[in-house]
Amino acid sequence: MDTVLLITQLTSLFFQLYPCVILCYIPFLNDLKRPFKKIILEALIASIVFIIGLAVLELLLGEIILYQYSALFIFIFLIPGFFYYKATVSCNIQKLSFVFFMIIHAGNITHSLSMSMHMFTPIAFYQNLISIAIRILFYLPLGFLLYYNFAPKYKLLKPNYIKGLWIIPIALFIIQSYWVIAHYQHVLVEFDLNFFIFVIIFTLISFLTYFLLVRLLGSVITNIQLEANISVMDNRLKSQGEHYQLLQSHIIETKRARHDLRHHLAVIKTLSTSGNNEKLVEYIEQFKNSLPDVEMSFCENFAVNSLLFYYAGNAKNEGISLDINLELPEDIDINDTDLCIVFGNLIENAIEACQKLDDGKHIKVKSKITKKLLAITVDNSFDGFINNRNGVFVSTKPNGEGIGLSSVKAVAEKYGGSAKFEVWGKIFQASVLLRIGGI
Repeated sequence: MDTVLLITQLTSLFFQLYPCVILCYIPFLNDLKRPFKKIILEALIASIVFIIGLAVLELLLGEIILYQYSALFIFIFLIPGFFYYKATVSCNIQKLSFVFFMIIHAGNITHSLSMSMHMFTPIAFYQNLISIAIRILFYLPLGFLLYYNFAPKYKLLKPNYIKGLWIIPIALFIIQSYWVIAHYQHVLVEFDLNFFIFVIIFTLISFLTYFLLVRLLGSVITNIQLEANISVMDNRLKSQGEHYQLLQSHIIETKRARHDLRHHLAVIKTLSTSGNNEKLVEYIEQFKNSLPDVEMSFCENFAVNSLLFYYAGNAKNEGISLDINLELPEDIDINDTDLCIVFGNLIENAIEACQKLDDGKHIKVKSKITKKLLAITVDNSFDGFINNRNGVFVSTKPNGEGIGLSSVKAVAEKYGGSAKFEVWGKIFQASVLLRIGGI
């Protein structure tokens, strides 16, 4: 076989295989167990070794082996590849499998499209160039869609919503691979219109299937976010209602205190002139205790202050020590709803964790603005038990994985920031960075 022709064939297969490896990792860039640079380097080496192995088979068994059974060889190569994939990403296996087989099937689509184009070009060298061009033109927009559209929403999806869906892409892969292998020799000899029509129709069916699946998952994710937002907003409205009721009661108490003040002053004057200091001190102490409590103010932002006032009451009822030190002005270029989602979910989770303790219950909430960044930290004591599933902190509630931390992450990413959750002994620490004006 001509050396140049073999190189173009191997290059074509490389562009079918290696970009798929990179694309598989795009939805999980924040969940990697190892540096991404090391992963893609190791995948590159493995791909090159695999391509060299195919070249040896090509020389030993003949030209037909490379294209006729390349899909089968690649599938065999992907078996250890999947286990490596699982070992390098902290994520539920159901979510991993769906992305993995969807991308692999996308690679197989480019293989089928390339073969259908070969029927229009009898010269093998140009066939391989067309294959490379098709794969580059296919993978670039796919990577863009995965990174900017699919990945941000997919990470919020609960594993039980994706359960079993990986069967769809692997089934499509097997059907398409079988058809290509069965018709390969015939396509080499003459133009096969049925093969061409099948490839086009099956490609369209595959695109439509994935489009509907992604739209369906997108709707599920939107509903999850809405449920989380509604829950936080319900607490916010409840806290504001209690806040207004408390303010109203303070106003009434203050009016009553002012009305009674002259009577108290008269009694104090009488006791002071009579020289009965002991009675005077006792009366002043009683008067001081009868004064209404002054409402706590945690920050200048009214929405967040109302929310914290509500949770401060809950913490007090649970015997939880709450230390709040916030730098949060009223006018900040971050939506009040998003701020409440972050503070509400983090403090609610902290209170729930403290409720499981008999003593040592404490929560520390801080925020600081530095160089257009709002840094928020919430530290709380807990029982030391963490339900960590594949690197994801899972709720201990009966309905499975919680959506609170996912909502916090979504808000952080919305403002070009980040959210990090760590455990230090029996202290759970949540750290959130929001870029002010980062939308």
